[in-house]
Amino acid sequence: MDNFKRLLTPSETAEFLSVSRQRVYELTRRGELPVVILGSRQYRYDARELDRMIVDKKNTLGENPSS
Repeated sequence: MDNFKRLLTPSETAEFLSVSRQRVYELTRRGELPVVILGSRQYRYDARELDRMIVDKKNTLGENPSS
């Protein structure tokens, strides 16, 4: 396993992405963040999926992840 926590709370996700918690919920509702729903109103976010999403967005914007 990696040295970082795998499932993040909405607050931890907000910190990870440098956005507000409200923005995390907004992006979740729009289907832009990969989410794991554990139960009623219990959202968790897979840190590896978020990291992969960031890399994919960088590649989409034409940035080279190896530089």
